[in-house]
Amino acid sequence: MRKTALVLILALLVAGAIHVTAENVGKNITPDEFSGMSKAERQAAAQALKNADSATAGPGFQGTLRTGTKHSVPARTVNISITYDTGTFTGVGTIPAVADNFSFGNHFDSVNGDPIGGTKNTVTITQLTAFMAIVDGDTTGTGGAFATIFGPPVGTVAPSLKSANIAGLQAGAFNTIAIATTITGTNLNFMAGIWNPTAGSTAGTNPCATDCVGFDNAGTVAGQGNHGMAIEDFGGGNFTPNTTANAMLRATGSLVPVELMRFSVD
Repeated sequence: MRKTALVLILALLVAGAIHVTAENVGKNITPDEFSGMSKAERQAAAQALKNADSATAGPGFQGTLRTGTKHSVPARTVNISITYDTGTFTGVGTIPAVADNFSFGNHFDSVNGDPIGGTKNTVTITQLTAFMAIVDGDTTGTGGAFATIFGPPVGTVAPSLKSANIAGLQAGAFNTIAIATTITGTNLNFMAGIWNPTAGSTAGTNPCATDCVGFDNAGTVAGQGNHGMAIEDFGGGNFTPNTTANAMLRATGSLVPVELMRFSVD
């Protein structure tokens, strides 16, 4: 009987000690003191801190949480402009001696001497800007013309990716052409041009006479060299670089560092 009573007294003393320890722990407890406690003492101490915080807590958030809303991490985007011409209109392109319809424009494979985007940046091209020397055979009026985007050339062939008839183009001025299907990636390499529907001749060459983008042979921007080209508009054949001029055709868009495109949490 006395043994049972003694056990109960000891149990009450231990429980009381744990309770006192729990009530007295707080911000002043040191890591060494906490690590020196038994498992039961550490649990009691943690619970005491939770109880103390709960006793002083306010009513909490009283509003309505918005659910089902997608959130995105802000990206560090910068604008990018690919310009090879100096803005000086020199003339129109010459159709190579092949009986086919040609698109005149630029081969976009670098920006300021560097790869477009490189391996660490994703570039999205959303817009072209073209100086129209002639539209619908007129050097002063407005009209429509086909703008075509090609992939990178392999030899004398390049895939035709997208072609659209652009209305309201002003001759003798720069015109903005939005790209409905954007070009996105790293190390971009593509071509873009304006279609001239007048067929060439197997016996010689003819100048563009219907819908013509202007060419500039007065120099290059930042010493980037000449990127002008002509290519069959529909088939993407007979790619012919223009080594003496740049088309007055520019590409603009945005750049995002690749490491910001995705993230993970460990």
